Amino acid sequence: MPRGMSENSLANLAKGRVGRSGPNKATASVKQALQEAFDELGGVAALVKWGKSDPGAFYGIWSKMLPAEIKADVNVTDERSPAERLEAVVALLRAAGKTTAETAQDVDFKEQP
Repeated sequence: MPRGMSENSLANLAKGRVGRSGPNKATASVKQALQEAFDELGGVAALVKWGKSDPGAFYGIWSKMLPAEIKADVNVTDERSPAERLEAVVALLRAAGKTTAETAQDVDFKEQP
């Protein structure tokens, strides 16, 4: 074994990783291959055509690209009560396919004076 290299370091090198600060060569080559396949299959135009023909599958994949959590400060200036606003949020979550039992418990609702 080379001096200063652990078995784990050698295993990482064998997998295409060049070190702590270097890129993963295997991941980069897979991304490049996927980009080339995407381009050869028709690129964005083909993706739009597929999305129109099978919107359920398209949006299923698209939804996985969205961030799982969004942190934001929101100032609400409508006349609805806190309970009505919370119910509106729950309705939006239902429409997005989220389960309200799990999601509603995760909502940290604080009334601003």
